[in-house]
Amino acid sequence: MKKTMKNIGVFILAVLVLTSIVLSGCGTKQPGQTSAKSSDSSGSTTPKYVIKLALHVPESYPAVGDSREFAKRVAELTHNQVKIEVYPNGELGQLPDIVEGVKQGTLQMGWGDLGTIGNFYPRANVIGLPFLFRDFDQVHKFFDGPLGQKLAREIRQNTGIRILGYSDSGFRDIVSKKPIRSIADMKGLKIRVPSIPIYVDTMKALGASPTPIAASEMYTSLQTGVVDAMECPPQTIWDYKMQEVTKYLSITHHIFTDYDLLINNKYFSSLPKDIQDAITKAAKECVAKDRQELDDNQVKYEDKLAQKLTKANITDANMKGFKDAVKPVWDNFAAKYKAQDLIDGINAIK
Repeated sequence: MKKTMKNIGVFILAVLVLTSIVLSGCGTKQPGQTSAKSSDSSGSTTPKYVIKLALHVPESYPAVGDSREFAKRVAELTHNQVKIEVYPNGELGQLPDIVEGVKQGTLQMGWGDLGTIGNFYPRANVIGLPFLFRDFDQVHKFFDGPLGQKLAREIRQNTGIRILGYSDSGFRDIVSKKPIRSIADMKGLKIRVPSIPIYVDTMKALGASPTPIAASEMYTSLQTGVVDAMECPPQTIWDYKMQEVTKYLSITHHIFTDYDLLINNKYFSSLPKDIQDAITKAAKECVAKDRQELDDNQVKYEDKLAQKLTKANITDANMKGFKDAVKPVWDNFAAKYKAQDLIDGINAIK
């Protein structure tokens, strides 16, 4: 009898162990990948891939809404195999953190610019040369043409950052506590710039005193007098409420700034071909929409700022003084980074 009970006990224990193994499964997950696709009682699908997409800009910026539409489109094209989680407002870091995170692979996707990428591959900084582009049409012909695509390949090979699409942030203007009407007004001006060498070099060439400050600290830096001016595309100025802590608007268009959809190339290459194709297709649609919104917003937000601030007009003759002063920035960049080919190619775009 005791032997029979012992055998029954061993049998029950074996059943329990086997059941536990079956229920727990034996698969492992890769970074950015959930457990195998399954459906709940309502029929919804659990995504196989979860991707974090970071932005440093506030909710009001077009790229945030466009990112959410991009996420929906990817889900649609992949039949819900891919879920893209959008994190705006610098939730996952400021612009330098996001670009470095995509480079290192600690962040799968993010929006960044060539200026910040230039901290890792300096030739990318060519886009930040002052007064390089005359208008959005020239910018887009560069982005979409062989020169822009060649630069994207160079960036991918040298940094591990894949540019899914070049988009716009806009031409930069200056808001300040004193009027800026000529290069003489730039002398000694304490002005906030991003942590991008070519922006610092440009402001020094204009006679100003540039101070690199994170976007999240721009408002308080102007409010407390750490700086007396800042320069950014007009919607960025508006969205960060710089009109509350400055008095004058100077429309200079001194540098064009891009804002691009990025993905870690190693992560992208690890995805199945159909998932890659879906992300690429959705990114192309997203960037086309984002570009149009930003281009329309250049004049729109300059007008809004002009209603809140005093517009310090700059004559064509005075603007020539700005352009002449920054010629050494071009020469130094071309020589230091062997970038004359990029400069000549951009200047040749009609």
